[in-house]
Amino acid sequence: LDSALADAKVSLARNIYFVFDGSGSMNESFSGQDRFNRKIDGAKWAVREFMSKIPEDVNLGLYVFDTHGAREVLSLGPNNKDKFLAAIDAVEVAGNTPLGDATRFGTDQLIKQYQRQLGYGEFRLIVVTDGIVTAGITIQEAAQYALERRIPIYTIGLCIGGDHPLRHWSVS
Repeated sequence: LDSALADAKVSLARNIYFVFDGSGSMNESFSGQDRFNRKIDGAKWAVREFMSKIPEDVNLGLYVFDTHGAREVLSLGPNNKDKFLAAIDAVEVAGNTPLGDATRFGTDQLIKQYQRQLGYGEFRLIVVTDGIVTAGITIQEAAQYALERRIPIYTIGLCIGGDHPLRHWSVS
């Protein structure tokens, strides 16, 4: 038995892994609306609204790229909603957008959890972004990677055009 799966057990836990874009372009103003000054303000608001509907027992994980670089700030785990929201609040806008790399990383974290749960439960990847990739693999490559592993990607998009790849990838 693989040591990574030594603690594997059947679980119906719900798992949501977030990729949150805090890159420089998220500092831009929203066009055509007056509720938020910047894209990042809208993104943080949208995540807070989403999280208000999520039960406490959902396993949450968070990968951020911002002024502090690209990194996992919260490993996928239970009862960490407060830590998750604090990490979202702490995002400081600056830097590149390794959106493809981050999406692939999030997919891998969900796959590991899928294996720990012996294939049971729910697994979702949520990408919060304005969709402008400036570093790493393309979003098309990352979306295909997730699709092949049957991990659905949901997008909270800020000013994303209708032809953006995150609007067209889904698990069938």
